[in-house]
Amino acid sequence: MRAAGPGPVGRAGVGFLRLSGLEQAAGMALGRGAAALPEADRPAERAMGPRGVLEQLVLGALQKPPCLVSFSGGRDSSLVLAVAVHVARREGLPLPVPYTRYFGDAPEAEEGPWQEMVVRHLGLADWQRVGAGADMELVGARAQGFLLRHGVVFPPMLYVLGESLGAARGGSHLSGEGGDQVLGPRRATYLRFALSSPRWTARPAAARAVLAQLAPRPVRYRLLRRRYEAFSPRAWLRPAALSAMASQLAWERAGEPLLARGGLRWELASRRTSLIRANVAALAATYAVAHCDPLLEPAFVAALARAGGRLGFSSRAAAMAYLAGDLLPQRTIGRSTKAVFNTAYLGPLARDFARRWSGAGADPGLVDPEALRAEWLKPVPAAQSFVMLQAAWLAENRPPAQDR
Repeated sequence: MRAAGPGPVGRAGVGFLRLSGLEQAAGMALGRGAAALPEADRPAERAMGPRGVLEQLVLGALQKPPCLVSFSGGRDSSLVLAVAVHVARREGLPLPVPYTRYFGDAPEAEEGPWQEMVVRHLGLADWQRVGAGADMELVGARAQGFLLRHGVVFPPMLYVLGESLGAARGGSHLSGEGGDQVLGPRRATYLRFALSSPRWTARPAAARAVLAQLAPRPVRYRLLRRRYEAFSPRAWLRPAALSAMASQLAWERAGEPLLARGGLRWELASRRTSLIRANVAALAATYAVAHCDPLLEPAFVAALARAGGRLGFSSRAAAMAYLAGDLLPQRTIGRSTKAVFNTAYLGPLARDFARRWSGAGADPGLVDPEALRAEWLKPVPAAQSFVMLQAAWLAENRPPAQDR
């Protein structure tokens, strides 16, 4: 648990980590952060296994009620909620409360049936569901207040978390952040497929994918850089900026170790993960809330790496079944779909702003303003453009006396 005591709420008093100019233009964090996975695990954690470590992590939150779980209905938040409910009942503690935002005007973000199935399966009576309308857009009323107070902060939807943190004020807050990173496929996954399914690697495309993962770092760097330059969704970046981003991202991704334990250590040390964890913790401090992302805690990731062995789990469903096969519906464990929230957060308010935007807030050396405007006006805009949308709004609405 990262305990958060009462803290200042003004912009100058919150210790947010910031993106660089190139990162802001690209809408992502680049490079490495601090190594987070311990070289040697504590004996008690080694004996527990990943499920036991996960239970210990959520226990700390349950002991500080009210305990809210940010719950979308996806696999990761369902996993954290299910384990928290299981531990609360076993220990005789108050049950955690799922906290859900629903988007009535964005069907592609609708998760209602998945959410209801999990809540019903867990036998929960208390469930906080909050409708998210225009005020929750990236430049809606809530985001505007956050931007004027704190400036542009990564991730761009951090202001959304303030609502559930406020509901948990004085208690604790859990999320499923990090599931994509630690439960998803790694380089070793391809090697596992190659060793277990020779017929799979007989296909030319599959064979190329395996060979690319086994290639030396300089070769993988060239392959990745070519892919990022050719297929990047960031059409608003100037050629030099796109090349710089592709080069940094490709070199970073090419450095992932082949075997699963090293890959997970590498994942936790990414600058993206470091920024998210630090900035969520900084925001939680302003609400006197103890926040925990258990799937990103080093102790859990180390235990998961041990359990998965040198090549890791065969699939995300296999990892989910190992962790919570006795707690969740099989449909949730084997789910392959995922909600898309792009239009939920970039809706009519943002599109109206995009049409009248003056170009302020965009570095012309990095960004083509008209291409960026065109991206915001697409039916499904790229999520990588969200940071620049907030930077543009703030540049046009920042009070003259506000420091930069």
